[in-house]
Amino acid sequence: MRQQTVPAIVALLLLVPCAAIVALLLLVPCAAIGAQTTPTATIDSEGEELTVEAAPGEQLSGETTLPPGTRLTVRIESTTSAAPFLKRLEATVADDGTFTATGDLSDLPPDTAFEATVVYNATVIGRQSGQIVPCTSDCTATPRHSDTATAFPTDEPALPRPVVQVREGGTVEIPIAVGDREHVRLSIGSDRTNYRLNATVTDGDGDGRAVVSFDTASAGRDAPTLSPVDDDRVTTDSETALSDGLDPTEYDLTLLGASGNGTKLSIGTLVVFDQSETRDAPEPPEATTSTPPLNETTPATDRGVDLGGIGALTVGGLLGIVGIALLLGVARGGRGE
Repeated sequence: MRQQTVPAIVALLLLVPCAAIVALLLLVPCAAIGAQTTPTATIDSEGEELTVEAAPGEQLSGETTLPPGTRLTVRIESTTSAAPFLKRLEATVADDGTFTATGDLSDLPPDTAFEATVVYNATVIGRQSGQIVPCTSDCTATPRHSDTATAFPTDEPALPRPVVQVREGGTVEIPIAVGDREHVRLSIGSDRTNYRLNATVTDGDGDGRAVVSFDTASAGRDAPTLSPVDDDRVTTDSETALSDGLDPTEYDLTLLGASGNGTKLSIGTLVVFDQSETRDAPEPPEATTSTPPLNETTPATDRGVDLGGIGALTVGGLLGIVGIALLLGVARGGRGE
């Protein structure tokens, strides 16, 4: 009876590592197919270097694997310490995967090197070196229709960008639709986050909009945290003092009327990412495929395969082999008796 039972058990245990190996072979391609790829983008240029005129209405175009309708940011940052500058333009991905960011670059110094980067979810997904060249035509013309952060409806007071994202220690622009009001109040933070900044924003040029710059490194300190962009004006009414700087988390954005009655006109969120969460993506590959949209407030993750299930199956196979060896030893001992 023992001689019949032992081979049956041995045969059963032999199936365990075999099943584990089959499952492992099936799991690897499935995991590879299901792994989320990092979105990529390229910026169009006629040669190895991008040339942009110091002129109004300049356009930077390119292609991306992000889905149509996705909003992204094109940053133009000087690489010359003698002439530092930083411009942020916004664009929307078209149906064919292309994008065009338009902005006024007339104040940038000619003959200055820069790097243009495409940013999505606080992650760089494409980059291109370039050079600012002197303006050759339409240098004083009114900028054409722009797809920048300030190109938004201004009929009613609102926060056109409900989610504003910035890296810890960085600076971000917050666009505000003022409407027909001369002043509005902007509140950043809440009691929940132990930080709050209250400011009065004034539409300086009467165009129904205002853009303010929020410096995370200056938050809660003596240096100005909120400053105006262009001809608008900002007065900081109150701000929480911070000893350790601004924590990376989500902060409420609240737009209120200037009358002081506390009427909320619009609400949004300021997302401050930790330094470790804001990282450059790898260089874009030559061939790209479309990817699903990423979470609006979570940085993109690196492509990879979860090997947790594979490791568990491997361990199970090894245990099965050990069990077979032990049973064979028992079988031989039984026959020896």
